[in-house]
Amino acid sequence: MTLGAKRCSRWVISSERGVKGNCAAAPISAGKLVGPAIVLALAVVTVYLPIFSAGFVWDDDFNVTGNPLLRDGAGLAPIWSERPENHQYYPLTHTTFWIERRLWGNWAPGFHATNLALHAASAVLVWTLLRRLLIPGAWLAAAMFAVHPLNVESVAWITERKNVLSCFLGLITVVVYLRFAGLPATARRRRALTYVGALIAFAAALTAKTAIAPLPAVMLVLETWRVERGRWRDLLPLAPFFLLAIGFGIVTLWIEVGHLGAGIDWDLSFAGRWIVAGRAAWFYGVKLVWPSGLAFFYPRWEIDPGVLMQYISPLTALAVPGLCWLARRRIGAGPLVAVASYALLLAPALGFVDVYFFTHAYVQDHFQYYASIPLLALVAATLTRALDRGPAGPATRRVPSIVKAVPSLLMLVALGSVAWHRVQAFESWETLFRDSLATNPRSWGAQHNLGNWLYVEGRGAEGLAHLQEAVRLYEELIPAVPASPDLARAQNLRLVGLRYSTSGALLQVGRLAEAAAECKAMLAVAPDSARVFHRLAEIYLRQKRYDDAVRQLEQAVGLEPDSAELRADLARARFVVGRVEEALQDLDESLRLRPGYFLAQHRRGLVLVSSGRPSEAVQAFEAAIADNPLFIEAYRGLAQAARATGDEARASEAMRRYDELGRSSATAPRPSAASVR
Repeated sequence: MTLGAKRCSRWVISSERGVKGNCAAAPISAGKLVGPAIVLALAVVTVYLPIFSAGFVWDDDFNVTGNPLLRDGAGLAPIWSERPENHQYYPLTHTTFWIERRLWGNWAPGFHATNLALHAASAVLVWTLLRRLLIPGAWLAAAMFAVHPLNVESVAWITERKNVLSCFLGLITVVVYLRFAGLPATARRRRALTYVGALIAFAAALTAKTAIAPLPAVMLVLETWRVERGRWRDLLPLAPFFLLAIGFGIVTLWIEVGHLGAGIDWDLSFAGRWIVAGRAAWFYGVKLVWPSGLAFFYPRWEIDPGVLMQYISPLTALAVPGLCWLARRRIGAGPLVAVASYALLLAPALGFVDVYFFTHAYVQDHFQYYASIPLLALVAATLTRALDRGPAGPATRRVPSIVKAVPSLLMLVALGSVAWHRVQAFESWETLFRDSLATNPRSWGAQHNLGNWLYVEGRGAEGLAHLQEAVRLYEELIPAVPASPDLARAQNLRLVGLRYSTSGALLQVGRLAEAAAECKAMLAVAPDSARVFHRLAEIYLRQKRYDDAVRQLEQAVGLEPDSAELRADLARARFVVGRVEEALQDLDESLRLRPGYFLAQHRRGLVLVSSGRPSEAVQAFEAAIADNPLFIEAYRGLAQAARATGDEARASEAMRRYDELGRSSATAPRPSAASVR
């Protein structure tokens, strides 16, 4: 199947039917292909240059810096074979993180560089794909995709590697499949190899991020648009692509709803979901045309199916493809193909499927990364044809190309400038959420995450104000009459999570009585929360109420008996009150639950040293260092234990490493705050 010039001439709005002229891309040499591709890559690097001074932000701890599966070679197999604990099942994405941890550890610029390379490669593939489809303005569309501010969240946020990787593989899928579709039936071997290549690329894209699942439907739209009369059997090869998409979609839905808790903080009816879908479709479309007021946390809309005015968005959104269909003989099928592809690629984020982020807002910039491509292609094609034709008709084509390029160039510069400033919001955890609060100060998520970060950084007094504001804002969202018992329970648990962070900040600034009151208020709502008992134990330890602390930790361990961390903390508390043997038993159990756990080994060494067993303590401290070579306190403990055994050489070496790590601690990566999801 080949695409004739007639398809191209009817891609964009035209005042004539069947505009004459062949706008197919003329064959050009490989050297001429390299130049535009390099320009696209340079545009990406220029716009995203500030990201090389950025670090890790929200959820990067779950996926990269704190992901236990990335620590050593043994984590690669579980990435593919086990259900994830802290993230979705995107094994190819986490495999790339695993590889990079081997290459540059937790050096953030390395991860950012990979995201940039994937985005730049995707921009080149967009150009390649649109040229193959003979769509005018292919390079302009690719350049808009490369520098558009709405795509910054996908590229500058390391966690969204899943977006840029799956998009790159998805574009390869479409390009290779179109190559397969264009091969003659006689080239059986080439057709088979090309088809298998497309199928493998799509399977890989799904393992990077399942949101690419609507791609076969988009391929069906493109092939239906391209297919000749009587050739509908050519669509049958798409069937395996649909089967793959459905299978991966079911797995992701099971994890999002059954494991990560998507859908627990909202209660949308079927009508409410249509309202969300309509508003989201218009929201992203408007932001693509006019990308102002971008934020990480947008305001969460109040959805009320009982208000008739709220149905305007879904009704008008549905009317757009209908109007494109009715006008197809006049304006061509291109706009309908673009709008349909946009809707299909956006479908997973429109509200019909529960997504965890809906807890905070029904829209987020990275949700539209794939879907931006067809709309940008339509905008670029329309602009290109308008500049070609001009207000005076075809004679305007005699205007020099450089003059006609000025509007497009100005638009790209404007988009790139906005994107360059947007990239700087992703410099750090703090800059990201301060930027979001500048746009949406009533975001409880931004208040909470900023406050939590400041608290972990030791700025508890500053963080406390944000944490308390987050609690206040979230309480305002809870209706006086809950919609259902399940929703009320979910919202109360969310409030417990917010109060838990607040109690930590209160503990840090020494307001122990208030911190204890927060814990007791949390236990009234969540009496089986192990972490609240744990926090209460921390407060009692600070108050030197050691026996009370032991009792709280015993309750926490009773609720979560398989927690190595709780066992290690219980051992510390029992040791303080003189229950040495019980403390050693707790540490042994902690190490059984998590072999090599550095904190348990370290505490075991401390207990053994104080009990007059320095030789065993040396072994424990060395085991702690083996599990975490950067754990500075283990070196001091090792020096003390080695000196007690008379091994001065080992003690001196341990103190040398202790001093060395102490000097470099100012430049070492700081522990990131736990993501408040």
